[in-house]
Amino acid sequence: MVSGYLVNGGIMNKKYKLFLLLCSLIFITGCNIDYNLTIDSKQRIKETSVITEDNDILKVYNDSLEVVPEQTFYQYKSLTGFKYYKLDQKIFNEDSTGAKLIANFDNFDEYKESLLFGRLFDNLSINEYGNMLSVVASGYHQDFFASEEDENFNVKQINVNIKFHNKVTDNNADEYDEKENTYTWILKANDNKSISFSIDKNEKRYDIIIKDFLTNNLITIIVTISIILLILIIATYFSIKNKHANKI
Repeated sequence: MVSGYLVNGGIMNKKYKLFLLLCSLIFITGCNIDYNLTIDSKQRIKETSVITEDNDILKVYNDSLEVVPEQTFYQYKSLTGFKYYKLDQKIFNEDSTGAKLIANFDNFDEYKESLLFGRLFDNLSINEYGNMLSVVASGYHQDFFASEEDENFNVKQINVNIKFHNKVTDNNADEYDEKENTYTWILKANDNKSISFSIDKNEKRYDIIIKDFLTNNLITIIVTISIILLILIIATYFSIKNKHANKI
C-alpha cells in the first residue's frame, strides 16, 4: 500500500489551497478540469498541468503580466511535491496568463507526491503478480470541488485522462479512446469514486509508444535529419567535384 501524499498543518494546507485557487488547471473549459497523465511501458508517469489566472485579477497585484509565469512557478517551488515540476511553457492569452508545467515521476511511489493526486485521493494501492500490474486510487476527496476561501472557485467535473503504453486488461473507466489508448474517469462532487486499472507489462502498444516518441522528440529528430542531409549534400558535392577534377 502506498499512501497518497497529504499535507497537514495550517501553513501547508493554505499553500495547497492557494495552489488550487490559482489553477484553471490543465486545459480547463468553463468549470471542467482535464487532468492528463501518461504511463509509459516502464511505469514512469508524466503529468501535464496548466496554471492560469484571469488577467483582470493578476493586474491588481502585478505591474507586468510578462513576469507572472515564472513568479507563479517559483512561488510553489518550495512545496515538497513541487520538486518534480518543470516550467515547460509560458502562456499569454487575451484574457488569462499562466504556465504549462510538466512533472515526471519514475514510479508510482514518487507519483504519490503529485500535488493533484494528494488533493483528489487518500491512497494509492499497487499490486504486482507476474506480468500484471494493478493500481487502485481510493479515498476520493469531494471537497476539492469547492473552496472555503473563494466562493467563486467551483469545479463541476474533473476528467482524469490516462494514456497507457501497455495493454489495459481491466479498468473501471467511464470512457475509452482506443486510437490513443486513453482511458477517462469522470469525477463529480457527489461521487464516491475510485480509479482502478490493470495492465499487462508484456503487452505494449507500440503505435502509441512510437507516436509519443516522435511528438516528444520532434525538434531533435528534425535537427538530426537536417544535419545528416547537410552532410550528405556536402559529401555529394565534393564527390562530384573530385570526379570532375580527375577527368581534367
